[in-house]
Amino acid sequence: AGREPGRLAAAGQLTPERPRIIWDNRFTVSASGFEGELDVLSLGNLRGADLPQRPKGLPAFVWRALPVLCARDKALAIPSIGWKAQEAGGMKAEALFTGCARRQKPGFFA
Repeated sequence: AGREPGRLAAAGQLTPERPRIIWDNRFTVSASGFEGELDVLSLGNLRGADLPQRPKGLPAFVWRALPVLCARDKALAIPSIGWKAQEAGGMKAEALFTGCARRQKPGFFA
């Protein structure tokens, strides 16, 4: 589900005490197996060679609007596509589109 860049939510934050949030009124984002704080940002706010390529068939405006979990300005996971950085270790993450969460398989990885 895409979104206009100017309408994307500000960063959300996950902590071990609060491991689940509703981000941008569109996604339920959760994580476990991490320490400290994780920022939840839109993928369009990040730049870097260590990010995966946009999957073929996924429009750029949708790609930029996906949630990404970051720690200390480093992208650790894009749970909607099942990607995580090596630095994420044993962290598990999930991002469900709230509009169709009942019909959608979760983007969950171990």
